[in-house]
Amino acid sequence: MKLSLSWIFEHINGGWRRYKINELIDKFNKTTAEIENFYPLTLDMDNLSLVHVESINFKDIIAFSPEWKKKISVPLRSDIKIGGWFIVKKNGKEISWATLHDFGATSKEGLMPAVSCPDKQRTGAWKKSVAADDYILELANTSITHRADLWGVRGIAREFAAILNLELKPLTPLLKKITTKDVAKEYRGKKNEFSIINGATKACDRFAGVYFSEIEHQPSSLWMAALLCRTDNRPIDLLVDATNFIMLDMSQPMHAFDADKVSTNVIKARMAKQGEELVLLDDIKVKLSSKDLVITDGAKAISLAGIMGGQGAGISAKTKSVFLEVAHFDSSVIRQSSSRLRVRTEASARFEKGLDPNQNIAAIRRFLKILDDENVAYKISGPIVSIGKLFKPYVIKISHDFIEKNLGVKLSKKFIIDSLKKIGFEIKPLKPDNYEVTVPTFRGTKNVTIAVDILEEVGRFWGWDNIPLSMPSREMLPNDIHAAMSVRRIKQQCAFGLRMHETQNYPFFDESFLRELQWQPVNAVFAKNPLSQNVTRLVTSLIPHLLKNVQINITKAEQLRFFEINRIWHLASKNKVDELKSLGAVLWDYSGKSDFYDGKESLSLLLDMMHLNVSWEKAKEVPASWYNVYQTALLKHEQKVIGYAGMLDSLFAERIGQGSAFIFELDADYLINYQMPDTSFKALSKFPYVYHDVSMLVPLEHSVEKIQQLIAAAHKQIYDVELLDMFSRDEWGDRRSLTFRFYMRHPEKTLSGDEVLLINQSVINAIKGLGAEIR
Repeated sequence: MKLSLSWIFEHINGGWRRYKINELIDKFNKTTAEIENFYPLTLDMDNLSLVHVESINFKDIIAFSPEWKKKISVPLRSDIKIGGWFIVKKNGKEISWATLHDFGATSKEGLMPAVSCPDKQRTGAWKKSVAADDYILELANTSITHRADLWGVRGIAREFAAILNLELKPLTPLLKKITTKDVAKEYRGKKNEFSIINGATKACDRFAGVYFSEIEHQPSSLWMAALLCRTDNRPIDLLVDATNFIMLDMSQPMHAFDADKVSTNVIKARMAKQGEELVLLDDIKVKLSSKDLVITDGAKAISLAGIMGGQGAGISAKTKSVFLEVAHFDSSVIRQSSSRLRVRTEASARFEKGLDPNQNIAAIRRFLKILDDENVAYKISGPIVSIGKLFKPYVIKISHDFIEKNLGVKLSKKFIIDSLKKIGFEIKPLKPDNYEVTVPTFRGTKNVTIAVDILEEVGRFWGWDNIPLSMPSREMLPNDIHAAMSVRRIKQQCAFGLRMHETQNYPFFDESFLRELQWQPVNAVFAKNPLSQNVTRLVTSLIPHLLKNVQINITKAEQLRFFEINRIWHLASKNKVDELKSLGAVLWDYSGKSDFYDGKESLSLLLDMMHLNVSWEKAKEVPASWYNVYQTALLKHEQKVIGYAGMLDSLFAERIGQGSAFIFELDADYLINYQMPDTSFKALSKFPYVYHDVSMLVPLEHSVEKIQQLIAAAHKQIYDVELLDMFSRDEWGDRRSLTFRFYMRHPEKTLSGDEVLLINQSVINAIKGLGAEIR
């Protein structure tokens, strides 16, 4: 956004020339927003002159210059009128029409339009009303998206005045004294008056309008046209220029309708009808939706509210009556409409930031004051109507200690009060050391609403560079990394020790795969607002998704080994959900040759790494139907059930593809939080060991593990027991043959033959206690 420094200082009691421009910009950038560029502007006023058009012929135009006191010949132009006043420039002996560029415009091209100025200024005094020397500031729009007040020259002037400790001129002298008729939603006009209706109070909370039944058309005011040019805005005529000038100066867009083109004498704000069409002033036809706000004549749309007027009611040089609309629109409605329709204007850029809701009447008063100052003849029919209540300003309480503690500096009460007052805040000291701050409405829309916002206002005037740098201090305690390291060890053992691939699956079941698997979970937790019908329940087990991983990759390798550590959820009761962590794995063999014991060996390696002495017991009941009921084990550690492991049921395997699989799912919370016993060094015995083998016929009800533990406990000199052989025959019925080897060693001497026989007899006696037959 381009700004004129001389225009800014029109609002300040003080001149800008006494300041170094670099220092001025630096202070503003550190305190308020970013001025990303600036450059000097110098107008060649000596070679410019105001001329009066006297005659027009087919070759040229004859005009008289009161300043040069001579008639001149200038080229033809389309907008010329006899009796009009225009500006020309002299370049050597040549005289031509002045362009927008001659008055500072850089992106706009064309000639300066017809202008007006007081009679006494036509001989050259008009040049005093135009600043020949100026600086143009280019403000970064991205730095003021949160500051709607800075989208107007007066808002920028307020900041400069506060930074330089200068007085901001009051706005009152620039406003005409008027009375308004305040109504809630609508005003029904009398004969020769306009009715004003607000049919969209959510999208338009304040709406004001004034009907000029008669208004004189005048060319652009010279001083105003010059200001518009240097900020890259095109002057057109006084009515249009005045609305644009007030928008740029006060950050309040307004729109003027040609009242003669509104035959219904009704102005109504409403939401557009779906599919409703409107031709805008730039000849673009837009198709509206029910989310767009429009201004209508009571029936059809004549303006896209807050963005651009419609072509049907636009003003022109022939306009004799005007309805002026000044409103406050909801920022999100304007932003969404502008984005969807791809129509962005100076007005929409301001409305979408959230303007001061209470300034629309002040804008009307400013417009009327400009008309009076420019001696424009007009007649107002009916009252100046204001629809909607005034907004109440925010009142925020904040303590002195809160400001000092958070800024990290000591501040005087006077500094805090003065800093806030000079930017328009009202502040009332409270006891003890508190403040009651009333935020002006031009800052209360999405900007200053809480105590921290007040803190920021004080801080920026103190100066962020003046706050001493200090590192935040807090007591730091060492974190317990046991759980993280346990997960890491488990993953490393699965990935490297067992040659498995880790997967990370979605926390919701794939419902289509569950139907393919012909399995439905029990006590599953349903999502209240699922993303799709295929993901409605949280997983109760990791196995289904691991099987899906196998199905996807089954053609890529002979053996597939996947594992996952993730959360599962169970509905414990109507209002309680248990969230658990689980370790699941699938060891798939395409050939189908792998059996239970191959899988057990792999899982045992993982458990041994964690120093978990786990007992494998035949599962009386399987936790899920995908386990083979005859080849599934219940895993316990110190009588705590930590999971299940077994072969995948053949029916489930067929639904996946060719092959067989060993699967297991363990309580990962238990594994992660398990504290491994401290290992200590114990010197090996210097004396030789002795081993004996014992074979037996033992009932099937006794597990190998149970017998191993029994043999190890038979005598204290036995330090290891291993299974050597196992087989069975049909004629043995419910018995099987087992052969164990147990190792014996004394820590302090060599065992004698008698001692070995004694230990051996202890083992035999223990085995016979199980009803076993020694072979």
